[in-house]
Amino acid sequence: MERGGTGFQTMIESYKACPDEIQPVVSIYPGFLNLKLFDRLYRDEVIELDLEGLTDGEKVLAILKMEGPKPIKELQMSLNYRSRSQFLNEVINPLMKSGEIYRDGKPKSPTALIKIKR
Repeated sequence: MERGGTGFQTMIESYKACPDEIQPVVSIYPGFLNLKLFDRLYRDEVIELDLEGLTDGEKVLAILKMEGPKPIKELQMSLNYRSRSQFLNEVINPLMKSGEIYRDGKPKSPTALIKIKR
């Protein structure tokens, strides 16, 4: 905000069409101004991943991009693999060798997370 206060007014104006629950909240204290702005673009909706037609490796990458790091067990369950060793050999290890993902933690640790390399 600049000194003239026009930035403040512009922010308040941009929320006019928004519902009451996400209107800006202004609190004034001696020597302080607290302005709480809500994200107008946020939608609390569940986004379904369309994994149809993707290879298992592409599915893992899509899940990690959308939902963030995951333990191997969760990824395995998402792709309906019963055998952990088969899942590791066919999906995870090739992705790790190609450098697309990495394991954050000890190899046999259940708390180790699979992450995408950036």
